[in-house]
Amino acid sequence: MYQIDANIISKKQISEKHFLITFSAEKIANEAKPGQFVMIKIDIEKTFLRRPFSICSASEKTFNILFKVVGIGTEILSQKKAGDTLNIIGPLGTGYRLPITDYRLPILVAGGTGVASLLFLAQFLSPSVPQSLVFIGAKTKKDVLFANEFKKLGCKVIVSTEDGSYGAKGLVSNIFSRHVSTYQLINSSPVVYACGPKGMLKKIAEISKEHRIKCFVSLEEKMACGLGACIGCVVKIRTIGRDKKNTRTVGTDKFEYKRVCKDGPVFAAEKIIWQPNSSFLEF
Repeated sequence: MYQIDANIISKKQISEKHFLITFSAEKIANEAKPGQFVMIKIDIEKTFLRRPFSICSASEKTFNILFKVVGIGTEILSQKKAGDTLNIIGPLGTGYRLPITDYRLPILVAGGTGVASLLFLAQFLSPSVPQSLVFIGAKTKKDVLFANEFKKLGCKVIVSTEDGSYGAKGLVSNIFSRHVSTYQLINSSPVVYACGPKGMLKKIAEISKEHRIKCFVSLEEKMACGLGACIGCVVKIRTIGRDKKNTRTVGTDKFEYKRVCKDGPVFAAEKIIWQPNSSFLEF
């Protein structure tokens, strides 16, 4: 983990509200792993807290982040330009489980800007995995991100939009379920990696469990420090075996609180205690 002042090499607007920024930060780029993130200080006066962003790709000296303008922090970030400098801490968090020697077919399921960390994962896997299967979900055609980039890596890409303006019509979780049920993926020793809205992740986790497919999800949570100190992004993770010091119970489940920023953001899906009636985790 490093804290550095990183120069913006380029900023590209890739849709109405989505931007891709490339930073010059050799130390962060060299150590970054798929699923990790950085914390960026955007504006000292207007945004007191840093903002977390998944690392979208990394080379020897640079790395990219993808973001959507949703509030004051990302609005200010979208106005930055090449040559500007931002203070960045990273790489942070525990990323995707690698290598995947126990599995032959990686299945990547992305919703919205969750596509960022999965593109980095696909880039990491491409030299050793003949073809990954990628599901990309978006609201409309204009919100579909990185489909061509995945294809260039040799991935088979299945796109769905909620309004049917591009690809299959429907939620990406429903399209994923349909394909898992149709194709003999079980015989291909698949493993699922998913990143996106919590409601989507919960559904992907349920479908994977139903078909006995190992599944890892990257959780998106609001973070204050990104270092595990403030304990503001904890989730309930099931524990197995002897009770530990911090073990608690909810119903028949034993669990510990784990920090998304430090212990995650990637967790084995079957260990997460999801709130049954919404897309949010139960705290």
